[in-house]
Amino acid sequence: STDGTDYESNPDLIMEIFKTADRVTVAYEGLYNFYQPKLGNKVRRFNYTIIENDYLIRSDWEISKPLVIGWMGSPYNFEYVKSIEKELQKVAEKVPFVFKIICRQDVEINIPNSKIEYYRYGTDYEQIIQSFDIGISPFTEKSFSNTGKIGMKHQEFLLCQIPQVCSPQGISEHAIDNVNCVIANNIEDWSTSILKLIQDTELREKIAINGRIMCRE
Repeated sequence: STDGTDYESNPDLIMEIFKTADRVTVAYEGLYNFYQPKLGNKVRRFNYTIIENDYLIRSDWEISKPLVIGWMGSPYNFEYVKSIEKELQKVAEKVPFVFKIICRQDVEINIPNSKIEYYRYGTDYEQIIQSFDIGISPFTEKSFSNTGKIGMKHQEFLLCQIPQVCSPQGISEHAIDNVNCVIANNIEDWSTSILKLIQDTELREKIAINGRIMCRE
């Protein structure tokens, strides 16, 4: 099991299947904590990993002119970006930015004072990520789908030394606020969290370096 969506979609079927198994392997702590009390010692955890090949590691944390904020993900998960739209608008009122969005389908967002750039997944994927001054990983709904996974974008930002703002769910259990990421606990925290990163070069560098160390460990 690689995230909680399977269970949420059809809990009876998933439990029926898992009860017949000799072993159930899960990828994340949230999944282990959910299934182990139900299924006992047959539940094992094997950490999800990323193959580093082709990823580009950022080593300069000066803000671009203009600032670049980036997100990548599915059209479904873009709804979480929409949930912080007003917060992104607040940021743009103070610091105009380019918002780079990587998604397989067209999506729309309204952020005056920003320039929206849309990209598809392609051979330039890693170069686009490296251009992000700040990455965002919003999973603003506290559902099992989100608490039972670690967002790929969260892990890629860690790996590539991109300073990021993220939700408290959908992230590594080893993530620590202001140490290897900035955590926006509520929707109304997103603008202040992003602005804090924009204004603090030392914090950007610190959490970027610590994030990669944590990811590789």
